[in-house]
Amino acid sequence: MSVRQHLGQHGIQRQDQRIVRVMSMLQLNGIELHRSIENELAENPALELAENAESDDNTNPSPGVPERDVFQLLDSLSPSSTGYDRNEDWNYDSTESAAYDPLRNVCTTITLQQHLITNYRSVADSEDIPLGEYLICSLDDRGYLTESLESIAQERMVPLEVVERVLKLVQSLDPPGIAARDLQECLLLQLDDIESDPSYQATRNIELARTIITDHFQLLGHKCYPRLLRKLRIDRERLDDVLHFIRHSLNPFPAAKFKTEHAGLPGSEHMATLVPDVIVRRTDTGYDVEVAVGSPRQFAINRQWEKAYDALLKKRVNDIDSAQITEFVDRARQFIASLDIRQKVLKRIVTNVLETQMGFVETGSVKYLRPLTRCAIADKLNLHESTVSRSLAGKFVQLPSGDVVSFDIFFESALPIMAAIEEIIRSEKSDKPLSDQRIVTLLAEQGIKVARRTVNKYREKLRIGSSLLRRQ
Repeated sequence: MSVRQHLGQHGIQRQDQRIVRVMSMLQLNGIELHRSIENELAENPALELAENAESDDNTNPSPGVPERDVFQLLDSLSPSSTGYDRNEDWNYDSTESAAYDPLRNVCTTITLQQHLITNYRSVADSEDIPLGEYLICSLDDRGYLTESLESIAQERMVPLEVVERVLKLVQSLDPPGIAARDLQECLLLQLDDIESDPSYQATRNIELARTIITDHFQLLGHKCYPRLLRKLRIDRERLDDVLHFIRHSLNPFPAAKFKTEHAGLPGSEHMATLVPDVIVRRTDTGYDVEVAVGSPRQFAINRQWEKAYDALLKKRVNDIDSAQITEFVDRARQFIASLDIRQKVLKRIVTNVLETQMGFVETGSVKYLRPLTRCAIADKLNLHESTVSRSLAGKFVQLPSGDVVSFDIFFESALPIMAAIEEIIRSEKSDKPLSDQRIVTLLAEQGIKVARRTVNKYREKLRIGSSLLRRQ
């Protein structure tokens, strides 16, 4: 009886470790995975690049994980499973693995989500990583969190205080002011960052700026400078100095330097070159989805090590050398198996996303995006939502047109409405700009029903002024 209990516990432990390896591999983007592969090739002599891996269809260096087993495994995941080793060193540079370099000669621009997720994982506890990544992926193109903490807590089924604690950690990341819920909080977070600098020296400008932003923000926004002078009891020259400090030291758009636009969105004249994690190609029969980095067919077990491993199994030798051989060969097999699972899971998730958003894939126009959530994809594939979120977070897809976009764009329901608003405003007469209420009416004629305050919010996100400011 006790033997059976021991074996049962041991089996559970092995499966948990397998899940940890799979999830750790699944959430890596292409650049991170490339570095992980470099490390493994350098550290594990039993793992090597396969010969003629691309041309030989019979080559199958991986243990061969059936797809049904892959999704049965991931279906057992709990929302808190993360498997990310925050102490892992990603700065290793190996010359021995230089032959494997699928990203060579590719110009990259890191995105806000990639930057934040990488830094967040280095400071967060493992149980907080899924929620933190969810908050990061919920930021708009300015770097603001517009969704209420109460709705996030309800959707993620976690206490509100946990969301508040994780948000505070995200807000501590660079760039200063990130993940603020409004402009006032964004500016105050930046003042906190300035004051936290070891070289910081208190000045009257910073103290006055904090007072204005905290207590008189409405007066500042409406440029009620005479009232500010009376409230603060300072002269106009002193106020001008403080306003100059606010304008030149604080940034209302903390995500600006990370901004990467897509054709069809405002300001898309500067399209950044990005490394795609998935490539979609148009074929005669439809579309082909290819995971760009980490094909298991590119790797194999070193033949000499595999022969030594087989010999040990037959002779059942138990010494230091045999233990090392077993460790490296098992580790290489597990690494290739994890790559195999990552490829199959990511390919299936991406295929389902693209099937839903085929209008966007075909045209590249955000006005053809359909409402879609990660939860809907997870339900369709019988996976947990956290698995889908981790699989797509910080990753990019190259469309048949050649454009490279973040997977976040497929889940942004506001983009089609914003594109329609921008198109309406672009076609208006300069001497007779349309009011927000008139835009609501025109949108309704297109089958888009929104409130006036929604038009106002999206117009501000597009950085388009009111009808009064647009009048020429």
